[in-house]
Amino acid sequence: MITENDNRIEESETHSHLRVPQSGPEGAEKLDKVRDILFGNEFRSIDQRLSSLDESIARMSAQLRTEFRQHINTVEHALKTLSDDVSSMIRDIKRDKADKLGVAEMLESMAARLREDQESMSH
Repeated sequence: MITENDNRIEESETHSHLRVPQSGPEGAEKLDKVRDILFGNEFRSIDQRLSSLDESIARMSAQLRTEFRQHINTVEHALKTLSDDVSSMIRDIKRDKADKLGVAEMLESMAARLREDQESMSH
């Protein structure tokens, strides 16, 4: 005759291989083994995907840095060219202004001499 107490003992003995001790290195080892059995393939798959994503991100980041540097160099070159063009235009304007002032001074001087000559002839 089997009593209820015997059933409990029998059940606990039957499932004792599933129990993992709560503390100690042996318990942690067994827990790791159970996790690996239950979730190992998923973890490995996730780890592979994350590694692949990390590589893709690193590759894209390097590519973006290279493209960014190229764009910066292009903009710097365009600004340098523009700055040189503006400086050249300013020099030309100053030279033209100086030339015009020089011509204006010569004309004023000639006009003054002509007036003097005209006045001296009329006297």
